[in-house]
Amino acid sequence: MASLGNDTLKSCFGCMFIIVALYFIFGDDKIKISHKRGSVFFLGITSGIMGGMFAMPGPPIVLYLIERLEDKRSYIATLQAFSVLINIFYTLFRCNAGFFSDNTISWLGIGLCGVVAGNRLGEILFRRIDSNTIKKIVYFMLLASGITAII
Repeated sequence: MASLGNDTLKSCFGCMFIIVALYFIFGDDKIKISHKRGSVFFLGITSGIMGGMFAMPGPPIVLYLIERLEDKRSYIATLQAFSVLINIFYTLFRCNAGFFSDNTISWLGIGLCGVVAGNRLGEILFRRIDSNTIKKIVYFMLLASGITAII
């Protein structure tokens, strides 16, 4: 059986992000994600698949929460709690699978510096923008992620 190459998977991933982002950008008021258990379960499955394939489980959850939670503080707190829990799980899983090396630790330190700086800037911006603007930023970030994955 032929396997899909890395570039093909990244392109599929990118196209999916672009389609979803455009869908929400141009239909924001008309499109609602169902809050029924089956829909939420499907989003969880999709998030798990994306986490396993691309180490990026967040987008389905981000889209669900941005539609479900009106208050921007509730949105960001819930998303952060999800991120902490899922990242602990994935880190333990990948550590157990032998994915970590000495290189991982050195790159982690470099990446953390950028995360700290970006987080501080994000906090400043977060305080200054309203919930509707946050929604639009989320959709455009999803679009940019899709374009980046293809390039």
